[in-house]
Order: sequence, then C-alpha cells, then structure tokens
Amino acid sequence: MVLPIPHFKTRTLSGLARLIGAGAVASALLTVAPAAHAQSASTLLQGWTPAQQKTFYSEDQGSRMIPLRWLQALKQADHKTPFLEGNLSRYGYLTNSLSEVANIPVGFTTPGGNKDDTIVGMTCSACHTREIRADVNGTKTTIRIDGGPAIVDFHAFLKDLDAAVTYALNDGWTEFANAATKSKNKTKLRKDVQTWYSSYHAIVSLGVPAQSWGFSRLDAVGMIFNRLTGLDLGDKADNYVLPGNIQQADAPVRYPFLWNAGRQDKTQWPGFTSQSSSLAPLGRNVGEVFGVFAHFNPKKSIFHPILGVDYWNVNSVQVKGLQTQEDLITILEPPKFPVSVAANEAGKTLYQQNCLTCHGLPTSTARASWVTPIQNVGTDAREWSVLGWQADPGVLTGASIPSWLMKNSEVNAPLANPTGAIDTLQVAVLGTILQDLLPILTDSPSAQKAVNGFTPEGAA
Repeated sequence: MVLPIPHFKTRTLSGLARLIGAGAVASALLTVAPAAHAQSASTLLQGWTPAQQKTFYSEDQGSRMIPLRWLQALKQADHKTPFLEGNLSRYGYLTNSLSEVANIPVGFTTPGGNKDDTIVGMTCSACHTREIRADVNGTKTTIRIDGGPAIVDFHAFLKDLDAAVTYALNDGWTEFANAATKSKNKTKLRKDVQTWYSSYHAIVSLGVPAQSWGFSRLDAVGMIFNRLTGLDLGDKADNYVLPGNIQQADAPVRYPFLWNAGRQDKTQWPGFTSQSSSLAPLGRNVGEVFGVFAHFNPKKSIFHPILGVDYWNVNSVQVKGLQTQEDLITILEPPKFPVSVAANEAGKTLYQQNCLTCHGLPTSTARASWVTPIQNVGTDAREWSVLGWQADPGVLTGASIPSWLMKNSEVNAPLANPTGAIDTLQVAVLGTILQDLLPILTDSPSAQKAVNGFTPEGAA
C-alpha cells in the first residue's frame, strides 16, 4: 500500500522530480573506528584500484564549507585543542593518510592543497565509507568498506563547528585572527567570518534540532531543502538568507550503502529519485552538493532569455567531479566478507525466501535495474512527510524549465510563492545542469564556470 500524505502534491513525485535527492550528502555518513586504524585497515576487494579509492576519498564535487585556514585556527570546546586534531575521529570520521593536508579525514576535500585560499568541502565518501572491527581466524582486524554506511555523528559536527566560530568571533577573536591570517589588518577577516557565520548559524540554529540525530543517522532531505531554500535564494543585502524557509530537520534516517545504487530504479528511502535516465544520477548528485554547502546564488538575468535565470552566477558545483564519483560507484562491488561457503549459501537461501519479493533481480532493460516497489512497510514515515515542505522560492519565484528543453518535466509552471521545496530544488538542479550542458543557454560558459563563490581574502 502506498503511503498517503494528503498535503503533498503528487505531481512532484513524477518525471524528473525523482532525480533530486539527498544523494550521497546530503548524507554525511560516519564511522566510529579511531583514526589510528584508518589507512592501515584491511581493504576488501570491491572492484577499485588504489588510485580509484583515493579519487573517491578526495574528488572535488563543489562543496565549499569553510576556509581551510579558519578551520585550522578554530578550537574545540576547551578553547585550547585545535578543532581538527585527531582527524575529526571523535565524530567517527576516518583518517586519510593520502590527504595533502594534515588532519583532513576521508571525505573532506581541500581543492588546491594547503593554501591560504583553499576552502574545505565534503564529498560522497564522508558519508559512505565505513570501518568495522572483526575477528578473522583469531586475528583482530579492522576492515575498510568503501561505499558502506558510515557511522558518524554529523549532528555533533555541525553544532560544534557553530560553537567554535561563535567563540572565535567573541572571546577567542585575537588568537583566532592571528592564526587564520598573516595580514595585520583583521578588519576584512572579521567581516568575512561574520558573513559566513550569519548564514551557517542560521541553518544550525533554526534547522538542526536540539535532539541529536545520533551516529549513523541524518535528515539529509530536510537539510538539502534548508540549505537551498534557506541560504541561497534570498536578497544579497540579507546575505541571501531566507530564515522563514528553514525548518527543523528532525526526520533522520540511516545512511545507505552505495554499491548497486546506480542500478536501482529508485533511490532514497522514500523512493523519490528516479534512475531511469542518463541524467538521473547527475541530478541526484547536484542536489547532494547543494546540501553540503556548495556556493549557489542564482539571479534573474535578461541575458538568459530561455531560462530567465543565470544559474551559474555563483555556482561551485563541479560537474566533472560529480560524474567521476558516479562512474566509480557504478563499478563498486559489494564487500566480499571472509565467510564460509556454507554460511554464504545459507544467506543466499534466506534472501531468496524473504527478500526477492521486494528486491528482485535486475530487469533486462537497457539500463538494468532492481525494481523496488514504493510502499509503506510499517516503519517511521516521517521522512516521507518532509517531501511536502513548502517554501518561498525567493529569486527563483516565477522560474521554470521549458517543456521543450526537458520532456516530462513537472516544473514547466512558474514557481509560485509558496511552492514545494522539492519543486524549487528541481528547478535549481535542472537549471544548473542544462546551463552547463547547453552553451546556447548562457552568454559565457567558461567565465561562469570559473566562479566558485566566496574567496577568503582575509587569509592572504
């Protein structure tokens, strides 16, 4: 039986609306294994070379969370210990000994390396890399599982980062400023930090609930909606923030594993992201990057008469990086655990008896996929209700995707105020993709794609 939600417009679940999702983001999945075990862990063969694994851990997708120099200068709650000390393992993140920058864990990106203008971001692997400790033939072993649901506390990370910057702007300013910039004039630095903080603090204080999501859980869909509609689409004078759009992201779910994700006909726990077209994974992943702090500030533009909006006015999404990550996921294999042949056969029998009804074998279509029905299985349905969130589309009010550009799109009607947050997300994602793919939709693609948003000039 399909789960009903009376206030949700069914049309937003059809067509390319299913492209958009929490993706791998929004999914910040984390792990409790201590940092000391990370790179020395035994890695199960899952179809990747060491070079491909390194790419998965560090490929830039366009996330721009916070300038590196600031993060290196921040302190933990004791106001003494560096925030980054221990590779953030206290939140469950894994040490990445291949990183060019010290104390930057798996899934955190530092495009350009250890430089003053580097901005730290996140990538799929922060949420989808796991380690487990096992006893294999009497030997205690730490096993790395690429694409596995991480066991991390993203809630605590967000809250603690907010608290660290709050302290830095107040009692800790002098120490922070001296460590964050070589410049003697700290005025520009303070202005930059306050601008960053006004946006970040808004989503943490209004959108991140007081009750923890806990390890291994995150309301990724809610946070993506909050990030896009709450922080990106307002007036420049208000630092683009629309606080009325930010709601409590209090529907956390378990992070999913990634292997076979590209071969499922639907992804996300509510099943609202379609995998039916070649653009589907890209749409899903652009939505994910918006959720993990990409820089995105579109604007109405008479120079873009077809779309009416310049989606690359400020847009840090790295389309090539997203495609690289998706290509890796398509060849990622399930981990082959060291179990006996008898145990493996017993598991296969149980799967055929109890699981095939809903998780059947791949179809024989051109894009072979597992067909999983969307239905209420009797568990907590709160995440489904998030799909009914309404929001003010801000600068995207009146925007739409022309039907001749995107067949079967359900966002041909101009966005009203209010409208579904998922509709606004779909327009933003499709506008970004179309303007990137079709030069006719933009006046200067190369110039626009060079724009990555905020640059921490105070770090110079």
